[in-house]
Amino acid sequence: MDQQKRIVAKVGLTEKEAIFLFLYSRKNLFIILFICAYFIYLSFLYFALGLPLLLNIQACAVMLMFTVPIVLLSLAFIIRKEYRRNSKLREETVITFISKDAPHTRSEDKSNNYVDWKHVYAVKELKKNFIFYFSPFSATMIPKRCFKSEEEIDIIREMISSSVDSDKVKLKE
Repeated sequence: MDQQKRIVAKVGLTEKEAIFLFLYSRKNLFIILFICAYFIYLSFLYFALGLPLLLNIQACAVMLMFTVPIVLLSLAFIIRKEYRRNSKLREETVITFISKDAPHTRSEDKSNNYVDWKHVYAVKELKKNFIFYFSPFSATMIPKRCFKSEEEIDIIREMISSSVDSDKVKLKE
């Protein structure tokens, strides 16, 4: 691949994409929290109320069936409200991918941000997006719609494969 190859993407997340990014990038944290809540509630029913263990497990399962959707819908509502209130979240950003170098971010208001490829923790390709993790809980999403062609998406895949540790990369073939 040419060392000077550059791919430019203008990225502005829609409301739906912003909600997806927030929930998707924190899914492991949500799973851990719900497991902890399940066992705390199970312990409470068993020790405080003296209910039999089998009945406790059923009660906890029913409780989770109702609380998980309520919590996720509440989070989506909060994220939607923040997205509409904060204009920076809707601002279009120009990202230039440079092979063997770094994704270079420049906002339309001329502020510059430079992220070296070695600071990219992991990359996951989904059906409609690339998600770049800078830590297990910090991620940014670049929708594939922001690229001009399928050829550019293939070049991005090559850049990711050659620049990020292979056990931290999950790309579609």
